[in-house]
Amino acid sequence: MNNVDLTNAWRAYVKRSHSLRSSAELLNYSNPFDAGFMLDGSDRLKISEIPSGWKNFHLTGQLLTVSPNLPVHVRSMASEPFDIAVLGWVNDSNSPGDSPEDILLSLSRAVATGRQEELDRSVAWLSGRYIVIVADEDQTVVYGDPMCALSFFWNRSDRGVFAASHSALVSKFAGPFTSDSCRWVMESTEYVSPGGKYLPGTITPFDHVDQLFANCRVTFRAGDAAHCRFFPLDDSVELSRDAAFEMFVAELRSQVAFWLRQTDQSFIGLTAGSDARTVLTSSLDLFMAHDTTAMTYHFFDRNPETTYLDLLGANQLALKASLKFRVLDVKPLQAGSGMAALYKETFPVGARFPTLTSSLYHALPRSSSFFISIGGEIGTGFYRERDEQEISSTLLARKFTPSTFGSNKAVLTEFDRYLEFTQFAAPNLKGFDFYDMFYWEHRLSKWAALGYSEYDLACVPALPMNSRRFLCSMLSLPLSDRFDKYLYNRLALEMSSAGS
Repeated sequence: MNNVDLTNAWRAYVKRSHSLRSSAELLNYSNPFDAGFMLDGSDRLKISEIPSGWKNFHLTGQLLTVSPNLPVHVRSMASEPFDIAVLGWVNDSNSPGDSPEDILLSLSRAVATGRQEELDRSVAWLSGRYIVIVADEDQTVVYGDPMCALSFFWNRSDRGVFAASHSALVSKFAGPFTSDSCRWVMESTEYVSPGGKYLPGTITPFDHVDQLFANCRVTFRAGDAAHCRFFPLDDSVELSRDAAFEMFVAELRSQVAFWLRQTDQSFIGLTAGSDARTVLTSSLDLFMAHDTTAMTYHFFDRNPETTYLDLLGANQLALKASLKFRVLDVKPLQAGSGMAALYKETFPVGARFPTLTSSLYHALPRSSSFFISIGGEIGTGFYRERDEQEISSTLLARKFTPSTFGSNKAVLTEFDRYLEFTQFAAPNLKGFDFYDMFYWEHRLSKWAALGYSEYDLACVPALPMNSRRFLCSMLSLPLSDRFDKYLYNRLALEMSSAGS
């Protein structure tokens, strides 16, 4: 047979099959703490203990070591009395065409002014998923991305500070530490959460390990660690519907375009929900140009109605959008398997979604991106009941969980700690609704960020909503518009009208 078109089609098939080899095929469960990092200012970390393939950098008396799958950019110049490192995927919402080197230069200029507010403002409008570290002889200042989607944990002792992307790494090299508080939460029969449990307040998977929260920075000086709020920088602004819509769409498209540039292959998580639908609607042309594959997961063994309906709705949406569609069958994680060992080493306590992590690991290439549409709930009002207007540990605990666990005395004490740790007080929120800010800063820094850290084992989580410019466009509208999802609905209506 001499059919050139058929031969070329099968060559393309073989090439595609090769490019779609999964993390499981390529890595064989050998990548614990993937996309991770460690920052050692305590001389605990021995070079022989650093995971194979991780890269080492020296920042003013500290050793920074970074996974090969986490981008890192360092500025260390003899002419400047400070070092700057940016870990992860970083974009500038004020200047989206800037390279990481451009961003480092901008940060350097802000640091050189000697004014903390200048650095705060330079970091505030960065987007993506990143950690910024600024170190000089006197102190080290660390910022996270808008939702703290790339986690930062630390322990401070007489020996100094040891920090890392994973709480288990901090425990391994600065401990070992117990997990009594974590186990108390996760094993509590009072705590009922059908959508999955997560840790309240300042509790982390390991005792004596602290965590950076969204809209805050941490400053390490000799014998001290100060966790301080830096955002909001200014009073909240109310925009017209038209102005908010223009900012909303432009920023969302800019974020999608940024994340599509990070990898050669991309998958977008689709559900029947409005968040994923909005991301797709805003940037359908960009996804189509990048040959993005739509993807939805379902538990076929037990066939729950929620993911079953998501599967049907997403499949119909992908068909209309002319996108390839992939279905993930989420199965139980098999005890004793290579995947179970990999997961257990990286996340020994406080699991978020190990079964989905396993499914992604066996389905996606490590170098591919997986678009996750989380964050819009900040702007559409996740908490609907807002009668109480006084911030209190009692109210936050009840928003954390409506189960009886929310009235547990120890939980209330923990939220008292959280209020102090994050300076979560109305004057500091500058007119932003504290219900939205609590969801943003507490739930997403903990529940959502842990999920992304798990998925790092398998792929690159792409977070198009992780932008303060995007979030502020939504928060600029009255609560009634936000509850009604005005921006989402207007986008859907305009695109539907344009296509008719």
